[in-house]
Amino acid sequence: MLHWLGVARSKFDRWSRRLGTPNRHNGRIPHDFWLEDWEKAKIIAFHDLYPLEGYRRLAYMMLDAGIVAVSPSSVYRVLTAVGKLARQAGTRPERRPRGQDRDGRHDAAPRLPGIGPNAINPSTNLVFILQLNEQPRLSRFR
Repeated sequence: MLHWLGVARSKFDRWSRRLGTPNRHNGRIPHDFWLEDWEKAKIIAFHDLYPLEGYRRLAYMMLDAGIVAVSPSSVYRVLTAVGKLARQAGTRPERRPRGQDRDGRHDAAPRLPGIGPNAINPSTNLVFILQLNEQPRLSRFR
């Protein structure tokens, strides 16, 4: 019958052993080192007491006070998840293209081809190069 259904015997045996167990669709399995809800609440409450302190300092202040023992990265994750931690203004320089100042102008004057003593003129340069290559030939037989 299995052959008629197109199912291998080993597959049927696996199905029969699994009969009655719930499906696990790659769900997140809770680990012991994950933060619990009461720890997250303590972090948020401590941040409300000291709103001007950074997340790293908060982590070590909570450790010294014996409130919760969490890493600074965990404090950062909890506070950003609830929207309590905002980026400080002016901590990151603004991005601009190379060669431009803050006003968007270029640092140096632009080079214009064809103007000035070092002008790029392809036809003139090509003629000059051809003239250099056309040196008078000296024959051996004089």
